[in-house]
Amino acid sequence: MAYLGDYAEDYATLNLKFTTRQTTGAPFTLGGTPVISVYKANDLTQSTAGITLTADFDSVTGLNNVLIDLSADAFYAVGNDYQIVITTGTVNSVSVVGEVVGEFSIENRYDQQTADHTAALADIPTVAEFNARTLAAADYFDPAADTVANVTTTANLTTNNDKTGYTATLATTQPSITWQPQTITAGDAIPNVTITGTGTADGFVFTRSGAGDLFGTNWTAEMVAAAASAITTYAPATEAKQDIIDANVDLVLVDTDAMKGATFSEATDSLEAIRDRGDTAWTTGAGGTPPQLLQNTTIATLSTQTSFTLTAGSADNDAYNNAAIIITDSATSTQKAVALVSDYVGATKTITLSADPAIFTMAAGDTVDILANIGSAPTVTQITADMDANSTQLAAIVADTNELQTDDVPALIAALNNVAATDIVSAGAITTLTGAVVNVDTVDTCTTNTDMRGTDSANTTAPDNAGIAAILVDTATTIPATLASLATAASLASVDGKIDTIDALVDAILVDTGTDIPALITTLDTVADAIKVKTDQLTFTKANELDANAQSVNGVTLTGDGSTTPFDVV
Repeated sequence: MAYLGDYAEDYATLNLKFTTRQTTGAPFTLGGTPVISVYKANDLTQSTAGITLTADFDSVTGLNNVLIDLSADAFYAVGNDYQIVITTGTVNSVSVVGEVVGEFSIENRYDQQTADHTAALADIPTVAEFNARTLAAADYFDPAADTVANVTTTANLTTNNDKTGYTATLATTQPSITWQPQTITAGDAIPNVTITGTGTADGFVFTRSGAGDLFGTNWTAEMVAAAASAITTYAPATEAKQDIIDANVDLVLVDTDAMKGATFSEATDSLEAIRDRGDTAWTTGAGGTPPQLLQNTTIATLSTQTSFTLTAGSADNDAYNNAAIIITDSATSTQKAVALVSDYVGATKTITLSADPAIFTMAAGDTVDILANIGSAPTVTQITADMDANSTQLAAIVADTNELQTDDVPALIAALNNVAATDIVSAGAITTLTGAVVNVDTVDTCTTNTDMRGTDSANTTAPDNAGIAAILVDTATTIPATLASLATAASLASVDGKIDTIDALVDAILVDTGTDIPALITTLDTVADAIKVKTDQLTFTKANELDANAQSVNGVTLTGDGSTTPFDVV
């Protein structure tokens, strides 16, 4: 958002330009029947009075112009700040309502220097005040009422002595009002003036002898009339009176010097100098420059349609990065291209554009305006950098959890914990209970499971029940508790924080499971494979009953088939 400046009341041509962009960063037309409104200070009331919005200004896509006439409504009042806001509009079907595009004020920025000069100038009487005699008596000399000390008045001027002559200081330099010493004698010629008298006892008498302009064409009629009247009607009685006048003039000069001050300089303190500084400082002055304009120059050399050097520019690297740039064709000023600056090299003044605007073929000599970008969307480069950073962290997590991804730990544990889930034969399954097989009908003297243990090379090593129990504790209690302690998304300040927390917890889990669980799983796999070899040999003719082919009991061979021939021992 740009601050446009402090404007005078009823200023009629406040202008603002801004660019609308789609999510890719490219300029795009402001659509959706757009409306620009103005808010006053923190007032909730908005106004569209005096506002003219032009989308795609000068046929430049995405460039918008706002013209505001501050005299259009009383809403625009002195002593307030105003914000310019989009209240209706879309960019590529995406709403941009609420986007602030500019700010200005109306006579709401106090200037101490201007106030001091205004107060000082207010003390200087105007021509109208002099002519109307409306000032206080002390502010000017009134010949009709004021008296001059040491001057003897004469009721009737009857002789030249009453008018007395003297060595005058009248000069004829025109058009400037310059008085310089000049000795006058009888017979001397001054344009349109006749000089008589001896200059001694009788003095000189100046008589206007013509109708021409006494002091040249650059004098006003009032000045000519006053001077002519003084010459024809007044002359000091003695040179002493001239000395008095000279003394008073000296006093005036002293007062004038005091008004100027000891350090007065025409170059810096004159009214013209003050005005020149004001024009430079004020945005709306004759020498002002809009604050959002970073650089106005031309293309010096051009390598490609996305890379060229500037004739003038900042010496700082990246000074114009992400700024909007408008290139105007030097041959056809109506041809303009708008782009974004992706990189700037201060040493060579080299500009690199994010993409070729492809409006016209740019060339050396084309005008370049670089504008501060307001509210720009992240560039493709910035988005890619963030994605790459997150991808690196995710890759680290994948590397840390690689073993967990290749080994289905929960499935392996569940399979070991519930052998009944594994079908031995289609007719049923084995349910384990502390290492023994239940629901098996014994045959004759085979009264316990231990009677058959060790036969047919069966594994006689008991399973590591304590180790399995420890695994169950880790998987049923420790791991869920650890996972439950993970921070929720709402409590994490950022995605990076979440990843760091998860990474630390996964590292802790890997430390716990990196040695014990893989070793136990390997042992259990071996035991389970051996058990499966034997259980695959079992036969279930009847559901939940194990078929047994007893050949001997306690080393004694059995005879008979238990059917037609009863069992017996030899």
